[in-house]
Amino acid sequence: MYSDAFLWLKEHRGLIYRVENNAQLVFEVSADIKTICDQLLILENLYTVEITGQYNSSVEIKQWIDRLVEIQAGYLSIDTGMENRPVSFQPILKMNNDIAYYQYLNEKGTGGEIIQNLHELTFYLINSKFGNSEYYRQTIFPLKDTQPMDIEKIFTFIDNSKNSFLNNVNLVGDIFSYSQCQEIIERMASSPFSYTVCFTIQDLVNHINEVKSISWPENVIFNFVFDNLPEDLYTQTLKKIETPFLCTFLVSSEKTLEKAVEIQERQDIYQNSRIIPLYNGHNYSFFESFVFVTQQEMDETTLSKRDIFMRQTVNMHDFGKLTILPDNKVYANVNFSPLGSMDDYIYPIVYKEITAGESWLRIRNQMPCRDCIYQWLCPSPSNYETVIGQSNLCHVDN
Repeated sequence: MYSDAFLWLKEHRGLIYRVENNAQLVFEVSADIKTICDQLLILENLYTVEITGQYNSSVEIKQWIDRLVEIQAGYLSIDTGMENRPVSFQPILKMNNDIAYYQYLNEKGTGGEIIQNLHELTFYLINSKFGNSEYYRQTIFPLKDTQPMDIEKIFTFIDNSKNSFLNNVNLVGDIFSYSQCQEIIERMASSPFSYTVCFTIQDLVNHINEVKSISWPENVIFNFVFDNLPEDLYTQTLKKIETPFLCTFLVSSEKTLEKAVEIQERQDIYQNSRIIPLYNGHNYSFFESFVFVTQQEMDETTLSKRDIFMRQTVNMHDFGKLTILPDNKVYANVNFSPLGSMDDYIYPIVYKEITAGESWLRIRNQMPCRDCIYQWLCPSPSNYETVIGQSNLCHVDN
């Protein structure tokens, strides 16, 4: 088999996925086919197997090999005794920095490089009267009725988190109602990081004159969050903005989804926007129709080797991210236990998450996903599963 062809076996079914052409072969695992696959998966066999004896005359094996060759996941080579055996390497992730490695460095007192796994920080700086006390469990959205965070603690934490892979800091809330708003802007301007200031579109409307009067640093962009669809007032207000921005539409029904897509396509000012589903406790059927993974999505997947390796090792939604709430507690994911507080050093926080956390390394190795042939083609577990209370959101019949 070719080195970019993944072979996965479960109890009764198997799957071969070839990265180069995204071709798949789903097959039933009989005793004979299992024997062949087991031989392929032995590292010392170099992803090759010799077909001899009863297997050479088996119609089932011949049909399976023909299908494998048809999707270009492997090839047949006749053993003439004159050539070396074909050599290939099955696609196996080789981790340079695993948990044991970081534990070893920690014991030696030289584990500082673990900080390089931190890529993004989110601070719920201040509340918004248009905020919500539940949405933040699914996506970034301003809170309601919270106390403002201490600016000195925020930027001290950012400075202590500095590493070459930390590339973005999110500040969430109605920044214009923060008493030290101007100082925050000055601190962002002198910082080496990119900042995303996230607030509701209603907050923008209320503070449009302030937004226009401020000379925003080049390392700042806005993220305007809509929990209802754009009105003419919102659109006209956005046209006055000169600082780069993106818009986030939260949709909770088929009707709002269709409208959001229409707005994206029809109005140029919303070209740089994204649509995020929102579970409200009453729209499970909407999620079944538009969020659940389908068989068609699995059949049409176009993942690279790197994509698959990442799904096997880290949570692609959470990895590298820390969120700090107004109570100063630090989370890898706000749906799980805090790792510490903003007063703590950053090293033990990241070390705790890497070695014993619940979020960054949360992958599909739990039931029922671990018994599914699509286990590593499926997206990482998301906040939706946690909020809805299910292990997966899936229509695939496996």
